[in-house]
Amino acid sequence: MSLSDYQHKYILMSFFAPDCSWCFRQILAFNELSTGCSANLQVILIGTQGTRQELQQELRRSQTSLPAFLSSSALQQLIGPISATPVTLLFDPQGTQRAILKGYTPQSPLFEAICQEHQ
Repeated sequence: MSLSDYQHKYILMSFFAPDCSWCFRQILAFNELSTGCSANLQVILIGTQGTRQELQQELRRSQTSLPAFLSSSALQQLIGPISATPVTLLFDPQGTQRAILKGYTPQSPLFEAICQEHQ
């Protein structure tokens, strides 16, 4: 997967951990957001803390079809330590990082900011 595949879209890169109730809620909110805003937005899930199997179980439990990856040590070194999840990075369509959202973020303000702005 290349981020260039999502040029001209907002990207939400969300870091999650297994057995994190707020992460689970965040993934469900992003499922809805992605469904209602797929023309302007791509959500990418990045699993941290935990084994590949634990992260896969969390994704199955959330019934998501969003692309998901296991965080690499190089990525974690680049963004720095993630002390608590969920953490979401927001990139604009030009690839510029616009926000770091720490903790659970409801989908409605994101929908208004990203999806309705471009309709």
